[in-house]
Amino acid sequence: MRSPLRGLLRRQRLGIAAALLAFSTSGAAAPMYQVLIGSYTSEGNSEGIYRMQFDAETGLIEPQPLQVVRTHNPSWLTLDLNRNRVYAVNENGPGHPDPVGRVSAFILAPTSGKLSVLEQQITLGDEPTHLSQSRDGRYLFVSNYGSRANPGGSLAVVPLAKDGTLLPVTQIATHKASEVHPERQQSAHVHSAVMSPNGKTLFVSDLGADKIFVYRYDPTNAERPLSQADPAFISLPDGSGPRHLVFSPDGSQAYATLELSAQVARFDHVDGSWCSVSWWIWRPAATSASIRPAPSTHRRTVAFSTSVTAPRRTASWSMPSRRTTPCAKFSSATVAVASRGSSPSTRAASS
Repeated sequence: MRSPLRGLLRRQRLGIAAALLAFSTSGAAAPMYQVLIGSYTSEGNSEGIYRMQFDAETGLIEPQPLQVVRTHNPSWLTLDLNRNRVYAVNENGPGHPDPVGRVSAFILAPTSGKLSVLEQQITLGDEPTHLSQSRDGRYLFVSNYGSRANPGGSLAVVPLAKDGTLLPVTQIATHKASEVHPERQQSAHVHSAVMSPNGKTLFVSDLGADKIFVYRYDPTNAERPLSQADPAFISLPDGSGPRHLVFSPDGSQAYATLELSAQVARFDHVDGSWCSVSWWIWRPAATSASIRPAPSTHRRTVAFSTSVTAPRRTASWSMPSRRTTPCAKFSSATVAVASRGSSPSTRAASS
């Protein structure tokens, strides 16, 4: 009989990610962890969130799920700061059994890891594809991708009560599309929102705009905690399609995947200034996807898909050493990124 996990992993679009629950199984000779795997229920036979057992000694995931939580299209998951709540986007939109984009909250049992459904809120947008939490735990930032040209994508700010329950959306941000790609960039498509390590700035990658938008975070303005920074955005090459961004552990560097051009842009932060150091990854007909730090702090891993229907694969590279020379102060100008087949180059962003 076919393993449920094996069938899940063979699916073309797997929302994997999200959380490693760091508690060990009592009495185990080696640490045993639990992994939560999100999935797309609108395609194939996936049912929702899969809670799996991971054996750190063998490096294998047990094929039989510990729990299956049935919920529509939970494509991205995150743990709250106290690790007693799990939040998931429900990447719903027109044509799905549930056509309304939502965010769901689950109670996480601290000893067993069992998930219990808590509640949902609508995200006021189609196909929410990513969410993150403010460093102080007061808000979720939800990226509504919005596949339709009208209304397109948006960023939704969802307040959290003191106990971690969801409150209605309090702020929406929209952007203007670049309209470079005839199919993928006719409207804004917010793909991720990532907070800076100091918790004061939010970086929002908009695939449809070819920009990473920059917002200042001020929780004292409870109903509108985000405001445009100065500069308000980082412009990337036309048609590149920024998707995900991740910071290095020390906060001195940031890496952004460019989905449509299958590239990675690296940014250095030196003495309050930003500059870009280009890096590239390319495969025939590839599009880059998520990016995250590898267990070693000197490596980064990026997932890419060789086509719309092909399974995702991963590539990794060593992190270059930190810049020691100053770079020009960043302004909202176009960032240079190495093209296919060229060697990495460095250029400071300038006005």
